[in-house]
Amino acid sequence: MSTAGDLTAVEFPKGDLTMGRVTRLFPTGITLPGSPYLSHFVPTRDGKRFLIKVPIQRADSRAIAVTLDWPRRLTPS
Repeated sequence: MSTAGDLTAVEFPKGDLTMGRVTRLFPTGITLPGSPYLSHFVPTRDGKRFLIKVPIQRADSRAIAVTLDWPRRLTPS
């Protein structure tokens, strides 16, 4: 059974647009693309590999501290 974010393959046994068996290939962790993109992946010409655009999740990301009115902090009170 395939779930959202899975890459699947579909057979077209009759040679027209009638779908046959759907096979789950692997999970990608991606969601449906937004407009104007049609997909987040592209297969190689031989169909054996895929280039998949996935979000970056950096382990070293931290909150940013913003100092407002910083010039006033430079002068002694």
